[in-house]
Amino acid sequence: MTRTRFASPINCCTSFAVGTSNTFSAHTKSERGMLYVNFATGDLAEPGLTVLQVLHAVSMVLAWAVILPAGVWAAMFGRRKEPRGGPHAWWFVRHRALNYAALVVMACGAVSSYNMVDGVHLATTHSWLGLALLIVALLQPMAATCRPGKGERFRVAWEWIHKGSGRLSCLVCVPTVILGMTQMELGVGWVIAYALFTAATVGVTAAWYVCGC
Repeated sequence: MTRTRFASPINCCTSFAVGTSNTFSAHTKSERGMLYVNFATGDLAEPGLTVLQVLHAVSMVLAWAVILPAGVWAAMFGRRKEPRGGPHAWWFVRHRALNYAALVVMACGAVSSYNMVDGVHLATTHSWLGLALLIVALLQPMAATCRPGKGERFRVAWEWIHKGSGRLSCLVCVPTVILGMTQMELGVGWVIAYALFTAATVGVTAAWYVCGC
């Protein structure tokens, strides 16, 4: 047997795969992975988040914490900007553009989440809440094409449903993101930072609304 000595601790990224089946089959993601192995001390360390996990987290936080709230702000507080009415209204153009941009970013997050899970999908509260939010986000532009004209029947009901579901989804996304951070084991610091950012966003929105800006 050959024995190798290391003059200093060396961490090597090592791939591994385990299985219990006697037949040839692909290993699931729970049966394979990578670890940093220090062959001098025998210590093990996980390599951290994967590219797909980072892409999913960044995409969803960007869409739900930045782009969509900006779209809500445009609709709530941009109606005094000229032009005010018609399909080219200042607030409507920006509201629509920001919502479509959020959908594109969400699509990146959804695809990455699907590909980073090997095995049972929708196995956590985070995944179910995320799916529900994605469905609501997809239904919003579809509902916009069915908007009754001003003074028409069901216009008031349509506005309540459209605005209410949009604002409610922005609130529901908060525990959804926190659950996702917990699953990824990002640490308390990231959760606190996101919570503070969300509280600041809500505070600015409330102050803006009360002041009638």
